[in-house]
Amino acid sequence: MTDRTIGERLPLSYAQEQLWFLDQLTPGETFYNVDIGYRLRGPLDVEVLQRSLTLLVARHETLRATFHDADGTPYQLISPPAEVELTVIDRTGEDRDEAVSRELGALAAIPFDLVTGPLYRFTLVRLADDDHVLALSFNHIVIDGWSVAIVNRELAVVYRDLMAGAEPDLPEPALRYRDFVAMQRDRVSVAELDSQLGFWAERLAGLTELDLPADQPRPATGSRAGGDLVLDYPPAFHQELRSFAEQQGTSLFILVTAAIGVVLGRYTRQLDVPLGVPMLGRTDPDLEDVVGMFVNMVVLRADLSGDPSFAGLLEQLAESSLDLYDHQDVPFEKVVERLDPVRVPGRNPLFQVSVQVLGASNSPAGFTLPGLTVEWLEPATTRASFDMNINFFETADGMRGHLSYPADMFGQWRIEAFLGHVEQVLRSAMKNPAQPVSRICLLTEAEHDRALAAGHQVEGIELCYVVDPAGNLLPRGVPGELLVNADEKTRQEQSAEHFEPNPFKQNSVVFRSGNVAHWTEDWQLEILDNDAPGQPAKPDTDGAVTTPATPTEATVASILQTVLDKPVEDPDANFFELGGNSLHATRVVSRINKTFGIKVSVRLLYGDSTVRAIAGAVDELTAAKS
Repeated sequence: MTDRTIGERLPLSYAQEQLWFLDQLTPGETFYNVDIGYRLRGPLDVEVLQRSLTLLVARHETLRATFHDADGTPYQLISPPAEVELTVIDRTGEDRDEAVSRELGALAAIPFDLVTGPLYRFTLVRLADDDHVLALSFNHIVIDGWSVAIVNRELAVVYRDLMAGAEPDLPEPALRYRDFVAMQRDRVSVAELDSQLGFWAERLAGLTELDLPADQPRPATGSRAGGDLVLDYPPAFHQELRSFAEQQGTSLFILVTAAIGVVLGRYTRQLDVPLGVPMLGRTDPDLEDVVGMFVNMVVLRADLSGDPSFAGLLEQLAESSLDLYDHQDVPFEKVVERLDPVRVPGRNPLFQVSVQVLGASNSPAGFTLPGLTVEWLEPATTRASFDMNINFFETADGMRGHLSYPADMFGQWRIEAFLGHVEQVLRSAMKNPAQPVSRICLLTEAEHDRALAAGHQVEGIELCYVVDPAGNLLPRGVPGELLVNADEKTRQEQSAEHFEPNPFKQNSVVFRSGNVAHWTEDWQLEILDNDAPGQPAKPDTDGAVTTPATPTEATVASILQTVLDKPVEDPDANFFELGGNSLHATRVVSRINKTFGIKVSVRLLYGDSTVRAIAGAVDELTAAKS
């Protein structure tokens, strides 16, 4: 029976709206590509695999969506089912591991076009008759992590049935993604939205963004070339973590999140650590078998003030996470609009580090195909969404950590050290969960000895090393206060309040220099600026109100006035301070392009977003066109 809704203009979910807007802001980027790779060893039937993929795409209409807009307002269209292309790349005779790495990296770097589609890409790399790599790629706007598990599970069932000569008989999902969109729009009423936004405004009041120590400054252009680090933890350590979490009456997610919060707090000298947490968004059980983009980001704060015990921090985070479940429906972008943080190119608003733990049933590592040995491969991240995107996957053989990051900010040595410090905190906390978080040592015994040795090697200074406020040695790359061994001359020159017992050597004292310093990658001491990192100030738009000075300024002001539905008379008025949001921005840009006959992207409004600046950019483009 023909689906008469094919070709109908359908609304987007709130999460899809945000991803659509980000694509308008940075078209052609791969920030939100979802790439999964598997090494398949054994007799693979390529034709059956292609038929299986075709049946899956026909079964889940969201995978057949494309995205368009009318006057800046987005909508999606569902295409009719069709044969799915499985691209086969023959690399037989080549170095197999090198070919796998090269091909997966190349595929991950290919962007998706939301307008033309399709928003999936299936590729098979043939290494030998009995050795293949299957690469599944999607745009995040049509899929999320839970949906990947659905696709993997159903692909295995369909392939098995077709190989056995049987017709696959999967039960139809009770709902479609379009039903979720309609339910979401109905459920998040104005009153409910105001209530939930009120909760988030209170919960996130006074939030300070993390300023992580880095090897290079944050690029002014917002460029975020991706880097990856994958670490497999042995089964014994994974079991220790699960057992400890059970003893503490909490989850593996809360346990690793607490450890990450401790490390980030020590790295940044902050007692308030905001972490982005993806919520599944599938509050109706009938949505558990639906493929689509349901996930919504929320912010979990790890409060280290008062120096709680590690066990106390676990309780705090567990309690806070329950509130997240109760208030997960409000779209993240609307929370951002309500809080109105300062926007910085290349910095995600409200949080810079995200954390997720996926159980074995929802992990990509759970994929199997009958008759084949399947190995999960991690495709390279080409673009980083956050400063750190930390994912832990439970597997049959233990646990895998995958951390993606902007390689133009952080060296890999720093990321390796970070994961090592998280593991060290976990091991220390499991030995003594009652210890205050300030006393948990980040450093392994080898790191501790190396830091002490480095302090003896600084020319011109006699047990120089770098410590946090609690007196713990800090690792390379992390700023802290410089302590100097107090010789007789120093004691005579400085007053007594600057001295304290040496925490690392009996019968001696140290001088608190007040200088902020860190150890470089090769253990060289570097003195830093003493000023604590601050947040950029908002542009000052106070003062005398003027009127548009040029016809272009007047037209731009009129466009903003129409879209925002409020008077716009001052050419120095800022689009976002007037109440503009991402969807307003797309409507403004659509009208500017139509009115002036030019082509600008939404990025225009994310620099200097005053009427005067926008009009100046329009005049430049108009002049260049003529």
